[in-house]
Amino acid sequence: MPEMKVETPTRPLSPSAVRLKIIADARTRPATVKVWAASEDMRRLLRHPGGARFRTDIGQAVEWPNDSFTHRRIADGSVSTEGASSGKRPADDPKLSLRERARAHAARPDARPESKPAAAKS
Repeated sequence: MPEMKVETPTRPLSPSAVRLKIIADARTRPATVKVWAASEDMRRLLRHPGGARFRTDIGQAVEWPNDSFTHRRIADGSVSTEGASSGKRPADDPKLSLRERARAHAARPDARPESKPAAAKS
């Protein structure tokens, strides 16, 4: 018997189907990101809430989920995506608290891109 192609008429997508397609397309970012500890203290004390700890050597990266926790740690300078040997971090001052050390390792405000205010509605 010869093969027959059956074509079904296509309907326009419903608003909920369009929304689900947009959400599915937005999930193209990688599921994990490689991060390095900013300092020996951060390597020793910091871990991802999912349980991932840093390895014993500060020069080794660890894979963390690409989530809001990881983004906050990158923003505050506790971890870096550039590698342990980037040379951009200042030396640790043992007199500073962990929070002050993390602040010292954070990216400088002049190095961050400018945020633009949302356009005002007329």
